[in-house]
Amino acid sequence: MSHGAAHYEQLVHDYFAAVERGDLDAVLACFTEDAVFRVSYNPEPVVGREALRGFFAGVVERMRNRREVATRILVDGDRGISELVFDAETADGRPLHFENCNAYVFRDGLFAEVTVYGDSVTMKRQLGVG
Repeated sequence: MSHGAAHYEQLVHDYFAAVERGDLDAVLACFTEDAVFRVSYNPEPVVGREALRGFFAGVVERMRNRREVATRILVDGDRGISELVFDAETADGRPLHFENCNAYVFRDGLFAEVTVYGDSVTMKRQLGVG
């Protein structure tokens, strides 16, 4: 079954809404079983739905009052990009603010790959990693 740009644009919105709600099952439903997820501040990719569950469980646990908005989305065939504004608080109440660009590879109506590009220094400092 072929999926068009409108389907994939909606997938991006659905994904961010699920992360914002902390709905792990809905987040994972956006990914293929063997999906690869990369974040610019982490050299090791997260591979597969079960590993993704652990990664996103950590996001939900460590960040509250998440607000994720894809400000622009462009889909071209099986590839896409979006700009993202992310605001949240750490578990101890410190504010987080990131502006990222995400790159996507789509397969079978889902994400096969997601790469999050952003200011790694700021992300690491705000998250207290590295």
